[in-house]
Amino acid sequence: MSLYERTVERARGHSIAHVEWFTTSLRVHTLLPAAHTYVMGQHHIATPPSPLPPSREPADLYAVADSGLLSTLRSLPSARGVGHRESFRGWWYECHETSDGTMTLLAGEGHEVDHALLTRDFREWIVVAARPEQLGLAVTRTVRELVREDLLRQGALMLHAAAAVLPDGTGVLLAGASGAGKTSAAVRVAQAGGRCVGTDRTFLLRHHDSWLAVGLPMSTRLASGSANAFGLAEALGGRSPIRAQGPQPSRAKLSLSNAEVHELVGGGFTPAATAGRLIVLEAVRSEKPRVTALPVSEAAKVLTEHLLVPDPAYRSRWLAPDPAPEPSLDAEDELFAAAAEMPTLSISWDPVRHCDERTVRLLSGVPTAPAVM
Repeated sequence: MSLYERTVERARGHSIAHVEWFTTSLRVHTLLPAAHTYVMGQHHIATPPSPLPPSREPADLYAVADSGLLSTLRSLPSARGVGHRESFRGWWYECHETSDGTMTLLAGEGHEVDHALLTRDFREWIVVAARPEQLGLAVTRTVRELVREDLLRQGALMLHAAAAVLPDGTGVLLAGASGAGKTSAAVRVAQAGGRCVGTDRTFLLRHHDSWLAVGLPMSTRLASGSANAFGLAEALGGRSPIRAQGPQPSRAKLSLSNAEVHELVGGGFTPAATAGRLIVLEAVRSEKPRVTALPVSEAAKVLTEHLLVPDPAYRSRWLAPDPAPEPSLDAEDELFAAAAEMPTLSISWDPVRHCDERTVRLLSGVPTAPAVM
């Protein structure tokens, strides 16, 4: 029995976390209850507000924490030389294929978690972390990248955007620069009886005669002002969020899992929703928020500024057999088509002052200024 097969047998049949995110379906096998809790919390979802495409046949991901096994993997000879893949700007993996056909990706420069990824078919995966407290984070990041790969394979467009479902069922994509209030707006909508879809990276995907907004499963990161506005310090009651396990995220923001957002704020997540409106948020200092309808040509131009094809930070296709990035030639044309089929609003606001009980009304979009045609 090969090392790959022994590792699979070691993790198989223990605590299984079933992850369903849009069309990605995974069975995550792990020996550690804490890792199981971490994975389930990060991918906690509420009942989808509208029918979604069926998930693909589930794939298996086996997760173990074993520093000795990781050392062994680093010492194995490569049958075809050593290559390198970059997953995030400055985060590299050393890649080699062993004689039994196993592709091994060993975390190297830039990584905060010492781990390795193993696969034979780029569908079934093994995640090996050096330390137990890092396993949940290593698994959830791998799941996130598998979701990204699945969506790119379907031709989805990734944007620097959040997304939400308003209480009336309308899906809205919320594009904007960092600090524009995207995450706060999505969480506020969920708190008001809607749903969060995504909080930082969101995909637009054509589906039959409509467009879907699909979130990328990531921690919800709220700046201190927004966290205070939601009363999260009091709600946490002195306990640490689950993301505090292992390496610490930025101290400037509070990072929460989907389950924690649901528990502490009262708003749930859904992986995707039919998009009915595109919104561009801009942070400004003003007494009152301003809502403006954008004509198609201007909407497409503004939205293109938030199009991440290719993403300047997260590398795409690095978990695919061919790690070449997705083509970007048709992305702007697709985004123009989306803007032509949905209304686009520009909202200029101070997210600290205006992201409150008015948020749903603002995102519902009665313009306060006429569009320039």
